[in-house]
Amino acid sequence: MPKTSLYIVLISLPIWPQSKFLSPHGELRWKCESCHTPASFFEIKEPTDFQHRETGYLLLGNHKYTDCADCHKDLRFANIGTACADCHTDVHRGQFGFSCQNCHTPEQWKNERNILDIHATRGFSLIGVHATVDCQACHIDEQRNEFTMTPADCAACHISDYLATTNPDHIQSGFDTGCQACHILLAVSWEYLDVGGFKTMNLRGLTLPLDCEDCH
Repeated sequence: MPKTSLYIVLISLPIWPQSKFLSPHGELRWKCESCHTPASFFEIKEPTDFQHRETGYLLLGNHKYTDCADCHKDLRFANIGTACADCHTDVHRGQFGFSCQNCHTPEQWKNERNILDIHATRGFSLIGVHATVDCQACHIDEQRNEFTMTPADCAACHISDYLATTNPDHIQSGFDTGCQACHILLAVSWEYLDVGGFKTMNLRGLTLPLDCEDCH
């Protein structure tokens, strides 16, 4: 072999081993062996040396049990947002902004403590029976979850109860639709009445034990 040709071969030998491997994951600061085995790229180590917290995004609550592919739709792992709305559809259609953590937690969608606080600050405290009913019992537009459009007056939810009551007949007795004039918000049942709050009659003495229908 001519010396010139031999020289070209010799200087070319280091080039192939030093060519850079293009990872399908894009630029990563973790080595391939952190997750893969020498047997196959499709064989993942159990457990892996990779720790998700090293990315700056902790997997808390239900996120710990979510399959990687449920969030990472392609192999470029860095190609993903970290805001709730990046993965979760906003069923409230922007009514409450994009700070999902104000009402929800990674452990569960329903955060009872915050829901009670939010209702109180918006002028409708969830007390008595209202503290135990399902959200959709009042927020009936469940498909759109338009929570901000729900009226706060009693008749908006309880007009059917008002019309159907016969002991006493509320319409015949001339009661208005302001339920709290007679009913106690902290009560667990309609049966508990604030008899001292009746506007039509101040019940006292022997009239207290009487049933409503005895007079009405």
